[in-house]
Amino acid sequence: MSTREFIAGVTEGGLHYTQDQIISFAKRILNKDLAFIKDEETIYLVKESRKSEEWKIYQKYVKDERLKLLVLMGKTLRKLESNPEKLEFLRLKIISKYGTEGLHIAQFVQNGILIKYIGAIVGIKESEIDLSNIIHEILNDVDKFCMFIKTADKPKRKSEELLIRIKAIQPPTMILFSNRSAVKKANEIKSLVEKEIIEMDYMIESIIEEEKDTTFYIKK
Repeated sequence: MSTREFIAGVTEGGLHYTQDQIISFAKRILNKDLAFIKDEETIYLVKESRKSEEWKIYQKYVKDERLKLLVLMGKTLRKLESNPEKLEFLRLKIISKYGTEGLHIAQFVQNGILIKYIGAIVGIKESEIDLSNIIHEILNDVDKFCMFIKTADKPKRKSEELLIRIKAIQPPTMILFSNRSAVKKANEIKSLVEKEIIEMDYMIESIIEEEKDTTFYIKK
């Protein structure tokens, strides 16, 4: 039973639990959800991630409990980037529990793509519900809505793939992400597709920081 179901049961059943009792129950649920990690230090980092301002923003838009947990995993992966051994340990734990798809969701957050996307679109989508729905759609199918560019990629081939994908699914947002040496390839791809994407009525916003290039193609 999720925390939300517990609180709903309290309300519907007319039971009288104190706020402290409800918080205690929520903590037990979280501890159970994190038990698969089996490493106290890493579990502590996950819990600490819930105290950040970034997490408060995610809570506003991410309502699904599974996605919330994977968002926390992503924030923790980011914290562990200076510790390759712990980073790989948590990556493998995420795969064992949630599969490769779950890892990709966590990495989407780890790379700062989700928080940048919220910042880019929050002024465009006035409805909090609409924005939440789009975020859930993207998180539930990261590989469909986000292209991760590698150094070995051929710009012409990738630009054609990007245009085909946008024309086929007409997504609310398509994302192009590159890191370090792959940024140069991403810039070539962006130059090749820019004119046609604008003609398809998409806005383009690129955010470059810390050797990462995140470009959003947002449907008007």
